[in-house]
Amino acid sequence: MTLIAEKTKVLARIRHIAIEEGSEQRLADAAGCLARCYLKDNPLMACSGLEVEEFEPIAAYLIGAALENGIAIFAVDETRNRVVGVSLAEDYAHCDPIRDMQELDPLFHPLLNLFGLMDERLKAEEDVAEGQWLYHAFLNVESKDIEGVGVAAGISAQLCEATFAAARKQGFQFCVGHTTNLFSQRLYRKMGFEPRVEIPYHDYAFNGERVYADVKWHHSAVLGVASL
Repeated sequence: MTLIAEKTKVLARIRHIAIEEGSEQRLADAAGCLARCYLKDNPLMACSGLEVEEFEPIAAYLIGAALENGIAIFAVDETRNRVVGVSLAEDYAHCDPIRDMQELDPLFHPLLNLFGLMDERLKAEEDVAEGQWLYHAFLNVESKDIEGVGVAAGISAQLCEATFAAARKQGFQFCVGHTTNLFSQRLYRKMGFEPRVEIPYHDYAFNGERVYADVKWHHSAVLGVASL
């Protein structure tokens, strides 16, 4: 007997871009998309010297974890059957960006340490309960691949909306997101995120070194909170 793969659920569609629930079948494609986007769009990783091939296994692990225990939403170009956007989320109560830091490439350490500092400041002010606070870990879109469909912000907003809807179904009440560039910070504000913690790049030091002091155009990392 031949097993028929379960049809992927399409949550929204913008012309030939489908917003889908994540699936194992698209994991490798989504990992490549996430690695390319994150290394290009995150100004802190863009200056790290890390290669896409080095990040892809980590991206695959993160997406796999989101598929199993969290929320994974993909934007798929149906004309090429290719993932062009990824949104991942997990329970913020269990989130610890630096938990596996020693096992990652040292180029990740300054970034994860920065996120950890921001989390510490927020969690010192808030009672982060399990199943109530969602961590929007990644939201990345390959803008060059959606020319003629609309601005990347439109696809990003659809991914974010789908993530929020899935989170509400699971009972989450708040969503937390780290943003490192002006584009994502503006998008998150439009999606209802209020800045709660901000660390300017020229002030941040890792092991006594101001590792992001030379980052251009982008001024700080911001942690925002949105009500769902």
